[in-house]
Amino acid sequence: MPNLVNVPGIEKCSEAFKEKVIKIAADLGTDPNFLMAIMSFETGHTFSPKVKNPTSGATGLIQFMPKTATNLGTSIQKLEKMTAEDQLDVVAQYFAPFKGRMKTLEDAYMAVLFPKAIGKGNDFVLFKKPSVQFNQNKGLDINGDGLITVAEAAQKVRAGLGVNTLDQVTVLQRGMKGPENWAIVEDLAKALHAATACSRPVADAHWRPHNEHVGQTGIAIAPNLYIAIGISGAIQHLAGVNRSKVIVVINKDPEAPFFKAADYGIVGDAFEIVPKMTEAIRKLKGIA
Repeated sequence: MPNLVNVPGIEKCSEAFKEKVIKIAADLGTDPNFLMAIMSFETGHTFSPKVKNPTSGATGLIQFMPKTATNLGTSIQKLEKMTAEDQLDVVAQYFAPFKGRMKTLEDAYMAVLFPKAIGKGNDFVLFKKPSVQFNQNKGLDINGDGLITVAEAAQKVRAGLGVNTLDQVTVLQRGMKGPENWAIVEDLAKALHAATACSRPVADAHWRPHNEHVGQTGIAIAPNLYIAIGISGAIQHLAGVNRSKVIVVINKDPEAPFFKAADYGIVGDAFEIVPKMTEAIRKLKGIA
């Protein structure tokens, strides 16, 4: 049985609820953690079948709109009277047309938010400035470029899964000298739609929270892309990242042990290299 991530609010879910989510996900060909993260976000971390948006009237585990409820053979009033476990049957019915197409969290969330975007990729633009849709969702424009992409729209949902489930991770070490230099790492992460993490010394120095600490005594991650900035590559840290698909190491010490484990290495000053990388990625993506 797949392990469920501790998404916000999971403690409110019964064992029967969690087991049913796992079964539904298996039938749909998707990850049960994707469904859990979506329901956590949509219900404000309550997992309540009764939670309602006072403006739109959307109700329940995935915020069913009144018309959607009718199309599924039910109603908002009936949804409100269901238990969370029973309402999962309606959730499964809603997702059924997207069976086999929800291979990523972003695609699973697009099934709820913007079905036409499924399979379009993280950089697909959902809303563009100026438009009513953009104005209604402008808080999702993370990098302030006037475009809201799939990745930006799904970022808060993905955050519920934690850093260990993210596709791309940028990691900070004490070589960055202090927390005041975090901005250049964060800018790179935003350009990549990546998460940020840190090594144990950074967490111990209280530059970053301990739940971002990657390594033998922290969390283990397996992202598609892992960028290590100023990290020497101690065995304890490597234990937490050795399942990464691609490892990029940036370090001014050419003898840093991490280079032996890297797929790509850049020898140089991170304060010069990281801003240049960020600028190049933005240009490649057409971000101002």
